[in-house]
Amino acid sequence: MDSLAGCLSYRLPQAHLHRICRQMASGSGLSGAAGCRATLWARGPFSMRTSSFNDSLVIRPDRETLFYLHGYLQVAGGSLFESSNRPSLSHTLTKLLLDLHTQGLGTLRELSGSYLLLLYDGRRSALHLLTDRLASRPLFYASLPGIFLFATHLPPLLRAPAVDRALDLPALAEFLRFSMILGGRTLYQSVKTVPPATLLTIDRDGLRFHRYWSLDFDESWGRSR
Repeated sequence: MDSLAGCLSYRLPQAHLHRICRQMASGSGLSGAAGCRATLWARGPFSMRTSSFNDSLVIRPDRETLFYLHGYLQVAGGSLFESSNRPSLSHTLTKLLLDLHTQGLGTLRELSGSYLLLLYDGRRSALHLLTDRLASRPLFYASLPGIFLFATHLPPLLRAPAVDRALDLPALAEFLRFSMILGGRTLYQSVKTVPPATLLTIDRDGLRFHRYWSLDFDESWGRSR
């Protein structure tokens, strides 16, 4: 199973971020199961570790830009891209990052598929995390003073020493009543999930959520004339 965990901090030294990533990966699929390729990548304030059966990590030649695709995506009118199609994927995501800066969120509405996409822009020291329209591939995160942590599974976050394991009692009650938790909460107060169709950007200006797509419903549809 593909796994991803990482952290970003503009205060902590990179060696400290490495240790946190190793702690998050310890005892999980991120430590490298048989047949998986485990990769640790770091640049400036950002550090992450992946474990994947596909080589889904794409690093641009300048070593300043990194892409990670979990799943598959399709650009409107274009081809279907999977994590294993590295050359085409690199070109497509490089253009996507450029369009995101120049044209804004409108460019994301052209995407479809089941994916979780990470883009790290080293020149701006900015991290972008993108969920598909249904958040079919969950992403958990903890935004703490001085550090932002994220993972595709809950256990790696709970291994990070800074993450509080205090239960979210209303969320627990919802789970026991409905067998699900509403909204972006989890069973733990300090851990949330990124909503569907959302671009989450973390940079020196802080944490920002951008909803790039929503389901439109025409209330007049089906009405008798």
